[in-house]
Amino acid sequence: MKGIDRTTIKWVAMGTMFIDHAAHTLLRGSDRWMQITHNVLRDIGRMAFPLFLFLLVDGFFRSRSREKYFLRLLIAAVVSEIPFNLMHSAYWQDPSAQNVMWTLLILFAYMWSTQIFIDLFAKIERFKDNPWPGIFMQVLLGYIFVICAFLLHSDYGGIGVLAGIVMCSFKRLSRAYPAIYMMPTETLGYILALGLMICFWEDTIYAMPTALLVFAYKGRCMKKMPRWIGYAFYPVHMLVLAGIAALIARTHG
Repeated sequence: MKGIDRTTIKWVAMGTMFIDHAAHTLLRGSDRWMQITHNVLRDIGRMAFPLFLFLLVDGFFRSRSREKYFLRLLIAAVVSEIPFNLMHSAYWQDPSAQNVMWTLLILFAYMWSTQIFIDLFAKIERFKDNPWPGIFMQVLLGYIFVICAFLLHSDYGGIGVLAGIVMCSFKRLSRAYPAIYMMPTETLGYILALGLMICFWEDTIYAMPTALLVFAYKGRCMKKMPRWIGYAFYPVHMLVLAGIAALIARTHG
């Protein structure tokens, strides 16, 4: 797997997300084999969210315009809400759950706000050699944004944001310490984030193989995916699956 790039990880994340959502939407019967297939496909789908977290954290530190990045995430979250509701509950509105783009948006807001404070403290003479003010702000803002995700009821919620914070912290740490105990620091952070999610959702253990992708990641794009594909895929595939599910329900109704 030498030379894994962002585009490869994106395709894996998108593919496993589609598998997960297709199983959730279309395989709801009581037949035993259908239930087994449903469970297997959803277990495969556990790979998607951790990879999207990793891509967001990595993309944040690579972005040349965080304002545009944030705006794209916001637009995607708003546009995806109705398709998510239709796929999730077959209703246009569903206040009990919000789509995962809101979770990613909250995580991005956390990374952006903490980076502003870190850069600010680096310019103040009395704080240059004192990391504790920056650490305090990261903890405080982390608490605030995790609570926001819980209150919003976004997909994966506060635990998802907290897992992203772990990845972000180790990403920052990797600048000073590229490896810890002979393991790449980013990979270690990713594994710890997976461990956190496993504590709350046991089926996240099926996402552990994705750590190999992160370990093999080389930080480059050999063939860049058009940006619109990545953002359009999420709402479009949910809308298509919701439409198919509605058609099947009408046919058997």
